Amino acid sequence: MAAPSVDTSEYPIVRIRFQPELTHEDIGRHHETFDRLFNERGPFLTIATLDQLRPGHLSAKHRRALGESADALARRGAFIAEFVVTQSSILRGFVTAYSWLRSHKNHPLICFATEAEALAAAHDYLARYNRGQTPRRDARSSDDPPAR
Repeated sequence: MAAPSVDTSEYPIVRIRFQPELTHEDIGRHHETFDRLFNERGPFLTIATLDQLRPGHLSAKHRRALGESADALARRGAFIAEFVVTQSSILRGFVTAYSWLRSHKNHPLICFATEAEALAAAHDYLARYNRGQTPRRDARSSDDPPAR
């Protein structure tokens, strides 16, 4: 097994390429990598490419572990946004289930069909984010002030 590869050469854009199989140990190492990145360099926008990932071995435990890891990072403000790249409808379903399990969503999670689309959208989103033109929280964030 191999943990997802992480490319930080365009920080704050962080590209993640998932390998065919994902173990629970990989998820733990993945979390440690992102925790360290956030501590050292600040918030980031991820582009996760899933098309090499074999969906047949992914379980509810995988979704839960990934969701818990992402929630822990999101609570600390690590994510600017999460972009996911896949053409697989099965993997898009996995992403949907992952998003439903999330309890702390204070940033967008968006799926794209190609890396080129995701990268272009990331640059656009970051430009707006840096100008203060993107909301940091959605309606499900528990940190939002009450509606008036």
